[in-house]
Amino acid sequence: MGAPNALGTRLLAAAVALSAVAGVPARAEAAGPRRTRTVVAVADRKVSLAQVRLRFVEARRCRSEPPSQGEGRAPTLREVRAARCRLRPLRRALPVRARGTFGIAELGTLEPDAAGWIRVSVAAVDDGLGRKGLTLGDVRTLEVGPEGGAAIVRLDRLEELRAKWHVTWIQRGVGVPVAFAALHPNHSAAGWARAAAFEALLARQEQALRGALTDPERAASFLRRYAWSPYRDRVRAVLEGRGASRVSPTAP
Repeated sequence: MGAPNALGTRLLAAAVALSAVAGVPARAEAAGPRRTRTVVAVADRKVSLAQVRLRFVEARRCRSEPPSQGEGRAPTLREVRAARCRLRPLRRALPVRARGTFGIAELGTLEPDAAGWIRVSVAAVDDGLGRKGLTLGDVRTLEVGPEGGAAIVRLDRLEELRAKWHVTWIQRGVGVPVAFAALHPNHSAAGWARAAAFEALLARQEQALRGALTDPERAASFLRRYAWSPYRDRVRAVLEGRGASRVSPTAP
């Protein structure tokens, strides 16, 4: 091809000059949006006594890196929206890990539903830990997602929430205080639960006492059922034929 004519040379020079003034980058791809790798983000979470539900989205073709990347946690929906990512519901299984003083225990993977929700059952986690010789009390956090970018569930906060709801249910007449005291011995309401459990025990014994004072068979059943009771001497007197009306309630 021959050399360009004078007009073509002047037009080419003018185009280069205009590009320099306008700040047009030398390479076309540099002017486009920055494309980052696909990341998993937490869009929503719902916590109940029995489970934690997490809704994940896949954030793709982000114009900037979500700020939480590198912090060891999954970005939030607000963060990936701020990074101008393209979003879609999660379509792949995510690993679940338990982390505590013992280190890290892998607990398998969980599949999302069509909307991207993953359900983490507390009972299933407890069962998986049990097979490894661990308990929920050994775990600080559960991590759902890829290493370095997972949704983090703090079990101490979940346990506090479970305890709070348990107390509320007992105060409404659902559940028994002794179970709360056994499950949450270090909770601030454990003392109240133990006292309430003792009062409930005495109420049951008083109800059983009415029949035990008039029926030897019920008296024997009472003694077998209640190893400790302030009414044992009165019930024992029925079996011994001494009558119970003049016997004061004492511990065995």
